Amino acid sequence: MAKRPFTAIMSAQTVSASGDLIEIIPAVNKPIKIKWVRITQEDSETSEQLPVEFVRATSGGSGGSAVTAVPLSPGGGAFSGTISMVATGAASGTVSVLWREGGNKINGWDWLATPETEIAATSSALFVARLLANPGSALTLTATVAFDEQG
Repeated sequence: MAKRPFTAIMSAQTVSASGDLIEIIPAVNKPIKIKWVRITQEDSETSEQLPVEFVRATSGGSGGSAVTAVPLSPGGGAFSGTISMVATGAASGTVSVLWREGGNKINGWDWLATPETEIAATSSALFVARLLANPGSALTLTATVAFDEQG
């Protein structure tokens, strides 16, 4: 099965409440594997612990802005699925928490998969990275997700 590598970037978005930061819905018959996720904040020097989690959900959230995945290989073609950032309604349905970590927002959150821990997602089991708690004040967050589209 051919793999096509992409990155999806939620660039410098103001976030003042908990919620879904980035949601990736693969196309039918084109599952993805998440390889790396990095979430950073760009404007605060104040220490604060905030939890982040990655989930697989059966229903996508609502609202948010579209994100265009960028192929990592020249001439790699467009991503077949859809990606949104900073959804106003959370992904729902059957939700499985795959990874959760509390961390200091100054350091950000960095998750790098090994081959055994790559997160698989399909059109009926989409991937979501979410902030679980309201920050003390609005933050400017950037999230980058690296993934392979299969098929």
